[in-house]
Order: sequence, then C-alpha cells, then structure tokens
Amino acid sequence: MNTTIRNTALASILFAAASGAFAAESADLTVKGVIKPAACVPTLTGGGIFDFGTISASALSDTAAYTLPVKKGSVTVTCDAATKVAVTFADNRTGTANQSAAAAVGYFPTWIFGAGSVAGKNVGAFAISYGSIVGQATGDGSVVTILYSHDKGASGNWSVLPNATSYGVIPDATAISFATWGNSKPDAYKTVVLPINVQLAVGKVSELPPLTQEVPIDGSATIAVKYL
Repeated sequence: MNTTIRNTALASILFAAASGAFAAESADLTVKGVIKPAACVPTLTGGGIFDFGTISASALSDTAAYTLPVKKGSVTVTCDAATKVAVTFADNRTGTANQSAAAAVGYFPTWIFGAGSVAGKNVGAFAISYGSIVGQATGDGSVVTILYSHDKGASGNWSVLPNATSYGVIPDATAISFATWGNSKPDAYKTVVLPINVQLAVGKVSELPPLTQEVPIDGSATIAVKYL
C-alpha cells in the first residue's frame, strides 16, 4: 500500500511539471481609456437654495392655496471648452405635489414639482419657469436663443422658445439648450447662464397636517448637464 501511495504522488508531480512545460508562451497587452466631452459643471445662485422663509399659519386659508412671491435665480453651466449642452430637471419629491397648490402656481399638473409630505399630507407644490420674461439667457456673455425639448433631447428635435414669453419646466422631461440668435440647433459655449423663477404655493389648511407644530417645506430638484 505504501508503494502505491508513493507512485501516485510521483505521478502527480510529474504531471504538474509536464503541464508547466506546455504553459502559454505569450501574454496579452490591453490598451484602455475613454474619451469624454469637456467637463461641464452646473451651479445655481445661492447654492441652489430658494428659501421662502417662515410662513405664518395665520396667513393660510381653509378655502384656497397660499401663493408666495416668486424667487429669482439662475443656472450657470461652465465648461472647460466650448461644448453643446442641455440642462435637465428631475423632481426628487415625485408624488408629493399638493393639487390645490399646483393649481395656484398656474401651470399644467405635469409641470409641477412636489414640496414634500408630512404625516401623509402633501404640503405644497412649486414650479420652475424660464424664458425672456424671466430673463435673457446668455452664452459666453451674449444673448442666446433658448431651445427646449420635452423628451430631454433624446430625439434631437428642438423647439425655439418664442421671444417675450416664459415656459414652465416639465420635471423629468424638459431639456433646455442654447443657440446663437436665430438658430434652431444647439451651439457650443464655454459658459451659459439661464435665469429661472421658482414659484411656491402651500395647500389649503384642510389638506395640511395639524398646524400645531412646524411643517417643513421640502421641495427638491436635481439640475443636470446633458452632453449633446
């Protein structure tokens, strides 16, 4: 029995040695990398905070939503080289838009962002608007034409926003781009500035959680750069 074990072990060693002798005599070299467009960074005035301050419960109504004064700001996209970009908007509080507040803001229901909920009650709603009435968009310091798409630019079809008007952003659908004056296709810029308005409304008292405690307004949207 000992002889059998020794012979088996010896055979294993010899097989392993033979296998090593026929190991591959080549090695692969892999070249990797990625080409990206110029880096573009979006920033918002005030660090992106549109603070409507303290809203007194006594100012709210049992019969109508309460609309607050518009807050003005802007989105600036800065690139390290001239780049064709669009700006997109995502609602981070989907499903929390108070319907009375949404109607008071004055846009279609699908154009509204939620303002958060407390104890299962939707507190309010807000809208983001843009256009020449809100303020002229600029590209590299010059006034530009605003282009918009309601499929986030996926189709490549862009509409020219008429002058002397304003539109609301459709969450998770609208993309806004920029062109030299009179053009209908996006152009490349190093810096674009898009003025925006934020309009907030709070629901009727009957639709809100008990006002015996503080009720936070918790709207949130993500503004992102889409490379074209």
